[in-house]
Amino acid sequence: MRLLAPLFPLCLFAVLTLPRPSEAAQAVAPFTTGEGPATVETCTPKALGAHPHPALLAACLYVPFLGNPEVWETQDKANRLLSRYATFTFFDLLEKNYKWAQQGRGGISTFGIFFSDEGVGDFEITGSTFDPESGLVILSTLNDHKPYSYRILFVVENGLWRVDDIHLFHHGCKIPKYIKEMVAKPGLWFRQLSHCGKR
Repeated sequence: MRLLAPLFPLCLFAVLTLPRPSEAAQAVAPFTTGEGPATVETCTPKALGAHPHPALLAACLYVPFLGNPEVWETQDKANRLLSRYATFTFFDLLEKNYKWAQQGRGGISTFGIFFSDEGVGDFEITGSTFDPESGLVILSTLNDHKPYSYRILFVVENGLWRVDDIHLFHHGCKIPKYIKEMVAKPGLWFRQLSHCGKR
């Protein structure tokens, strides 16, 4: 017991000094044009590195849709970039979802992960802002010249900002969709949306 006594203040200090999100946020360099804009070249895992700025990473998740949206609906490159920078819990849910989708068991498609009920036509990313206190990135876009915004939630995990959820809004029925919940319970969401479509 006497041997443990000197260690107690150190343990207490370690607990009290665990990084909080607001403190970890201070270590994130300001998002500058030098890190963007988000393009096919700046959005590779190699270019992004281990700790990309959340505002840049959020935009990068949508870069694949700037080309041919129809092609990306059946591919998973955007999802795999999301997986690489997801929290452990979100990563596990995404992986299960991809397996369900491949097996035809109701998983959410690439398109559904990143968009709500709107189609994608002339898609453009117009801006990306990050609030380090809430961990929220708001990605501003134009879709067929109409403004849309997408909200990507980041949390600090092992000292790094990681994606923990994407918040979408089903415009037709005014239903907020949280991708983390959707990939965990796709059947529930499909039933809600089906009921919504019958109204």
